[in-house]
Amino acid sequence: MKLKMFGAAALLALMCSFSSCKKDYTCTCTDSSGDKTNIELKNVTKSQAKSACDTYSLSGETCSL
Repeated sequence: MKLKMFGAAALLALMCSFSSCKKDYTCTCTDSSGDKTNIELKNVTKSQAKSACDTYSLSGETCSL
């Protein structure tokens, strides 16, 4: 699951590498057992990072930037 999320984040970062105002963001996800996972989103806009983080929330985890 974590490998899948990392791959999706890396793909998103690659696809978005041609936009302006790019920064690095960290999406912090907490699963039902309380374990936290940080997902690094590099070189993306804030709206792209929020969208990616919201996507991870759909997988049963609670995520926020």
